[in-house]
Amino acid sequence: MFLKAEVEKDGWNYGHPDGDGIIGWFDVKATAGASSKGEVRLNDFGKIAVEKNGDFKFTKKPAFENENLIQDWILGIGLSEGVSWLHDDRRSKWLTEIDIPNKEILNKKYNFYTYPRTYGDVTKVDFIVYRPKLFYKYSEKEYKYQWDGYTLDTNCRAEEFLLTSIDITKSTDVEKIKGTWVYKWEGDVEVYNIPCHDVYNDTFVITGSNAKNNWSHIYTKRNGSAFTQEEIKKFTYHDEECYTLSDDGKTLTEKSNDESRPLSEYFADYTSSSGSYTCHYDLKLFADGSSLKIICSGKNDDGTDYSYGTDYKKQ
Repeated sequence: MFLKAEVEKDGWNYGHPDGDGIIGWFDVKATAGASSKGEVRLNDFGKIAVEKNGDFKFTKKPAFENENLIQDWILGIGLSEGVSWLHDDRRSKWLTEIDIPNKEILNKKYNFYTYPRTYGDVTKVDFIVYRPKLFYKYSEKEYKYQWDGYTLDTNCRAEEFLLTSIDITKSTDVEKIKGTWVYKWEGDVEVYNIPCHDVYNDTFVITGSNAKNNWSHIYTKRNGSAFTQEEIKKFTYHDEECYTLSDDGKTLTEKSNDESRPLSEYFADYTSSSGSYTCHYDLKLFADGSSLKIICSGKNDDGTDYSYGTDYKKQ
């Protein structure tokens, strides 16, 4: 089926009247190749229980016909704000998508706001769209296949009501964030025009009024080959001591080497020497104490405003 693009207005996407958004469709019949293993059909979307604070868990796992043919698949859950397409007055903002490995789905509690994601900010989860998907290789290329999705209204509380501001000048607030906090990200990147896969780990250890922050990037080339000497020079040009290369030359690790400093130094306001760039930090603790959001906001050199937050998980 081919659909018209959704109507966008004031930051919202609006649907079309029934049937009006359809351009056309056609059915295709294909013959499976000689090396095919069989047909896999999605028989049941499963059941999910959602709480107002964004906690959720699957009480019934999605089920397939011939599921044994797909050992590893992922459940992608799209998070949206607004009114879902289950209603005539639909309007939506797609926020992000979180991916849960199929072996970790059943009866395990997660949270829409704090579950690791590769992009987007989660402001208020009014409805979700979830669908199983998998990645497969064919002729040395990787492809994604995803089944049809299931829409569910959730109407969770907005994130702003689930966060508590932390004042690092108050000992009672600092006591709430003592411990080890970790942010992890993994994905494909281009570094100095080199296609790489990056595994990023960022750790804050907060002890009293002091903190220590260490991070690392583990780079591998997406084609699986070793880094050349020319490529290594591009990475290590500014600080060679931060990098180590594996014996086979296929893994390049960059690590910080930070020492413990007062929290007031880590999160002090900053203004560039020209005065054009500024940075201010806000710390906010999620309701259950499991996530610490560090928000950096200010002005870019061109005078435009910016703001971004990083969610660190309690270890």
